[in-house]
Amino acid sequence: MEFHLWGKAELEDMLFQPKNDRILFAFFGISLAVRKRSRTSEVRSIVSVKNRLYKVLDSGPQGSFSRGLLLRDINDKNYPDESAYLDFEHIPRWVHRTAKHFEPTGLVIHYRTYLAFVDPGKKEWDYTTLVDLAHPPEDFASREAWKIQSNKASDCMFGQPRFRQGRLQCYGLLQFSNILLIDPEGDSLFPIPHIYSDFGPNGPYSESFARLYVHNHEIDWGNEWTRIKFFPEKMPEEERKSERPKKKLLKANRSAFQDDRGRRKHFNVLYFELDTSPNLKAGSVHELEKWSEGDDRTFIRITHAGIHKFGLYTKLLRDEWAELENAEQQLNRMPEADEKIFVVEFEFAYPHQWDSSED
Repeated sequence: MEFHLWGKAELEDMLFQPKNDRILFAFFGISLAVRKRSRTSEVRSIVSVKNRLYKVLDSGPQGSFSRGLLLRDINDKNYPDESAYLDFEHIPRWVHRTAKHFEPTGLVIHYRTYLAFVDPGKKEWDYTTLVDLAHPPEDFASREAWKIQSNKASDCMFGQPRFRQGRLQCYGLLQFSNILLIDPEGDSLFPIPHIYSDFGPNGPYSESFARLYVHNHEIDWGNEWTRIKFFPEKMPEEERKSERPKKKLLKANRSAFQDDRGRRKHFNVLYFELDTSPNLKAGSVHELEKWSEGDDRTFIRITHAGIHKFGLYTKLLRDEWAELENAEQQLNRMPEADEKIFVVEFEFAYPHQWDSSED
């Protein structure tokens, strides 16, 4: 007669073998086969959603894009009536957002853009939620009000060099597993893809994160950076009004504004030697001397004027090669990296921006 003694470990190993699945289910209510089929269905659904999104967004798993979407709560029954929810402004049941790229587990959605102050030298920063720049309102009246608010918020950065003017971009991850339905065509109100998911406390996102940018270049900020108090808590009451042009014409090198073919450049930076720098200040408006008789009148508004070390300034602008060429053309020489240069940043101005009735 032969006996077999099985311990607890051996019994568990035998019960979890496929051939004993019925015994496991009969005594313990557990079925590995059912679990496997359930997991297979779950994975199949995720893969199907992922591949469907590739087609709807006309993009593969790699690379970035910018595609408008309407994210909708699957539990909502009142679309498109926002008035059905008293808290819709703070807890929206559908939102117009922009898809940016794919991650292995989901779709990255851009949902907020805030003005940010960035000081790379001191490693200090701040941002303001006074206005969201990511998604202007759809209707005309609201959009005009939004423009005014945006201008007021931008006025807080008045006089700061461009390398300190940043954007805080906020993103959320919409997991494939939380996408329940995709409507690729949308409707007459939003003729863009509609994506349905189960909204939670954070909306449709499983996680959120932010990136800090200056001139479309990401800033590598971490724990060594300090957030300071730069922006006001309340929106300025009025927009900054444009000054009137100075009577004296401003003489500037043509190469700062036009290329060899007469096309306008996008650099919007003037470089002057310290001993020949004009008396310019942020906010002042100047008419340029004409380079030839047939030229139109050109006005510029100074947005920043100050002395900078040339090498550090061009490096902080994140477009170093182009600015080196721009400065060399204006000064007819290449400044040394540690040489101090008078830098003037500007934007083009137009007569309708000041009150012509005062002429």
